[in-house]
Amino acid sequence: MTDSDRRFAKAVIPHEVMVAILNRCDDRREFMIQMWLQNPGLARQGGAKVAALLAPIEDLRTQLE
Repeated sequence: MTDSDRRFAKAVIPHEVMVAILNRCDDRREFMIQMWLQNPGLARQGGAKVAALLAPIEDLRTQLE
């Protein structure tokens, strides 16, 4: 193990920082979902994983129509 590996192995991420990181991830996920909904061709490029993310939203849209 190198010195830099030891330094990072002992690092502790404060709770507030971790919450902020997770919130940014949620914001990015919401942004991408909106992009995929507006651009189905882009969503198709994402394959099965993107389709699985969008399926509940599409089901809800269908129920509301």
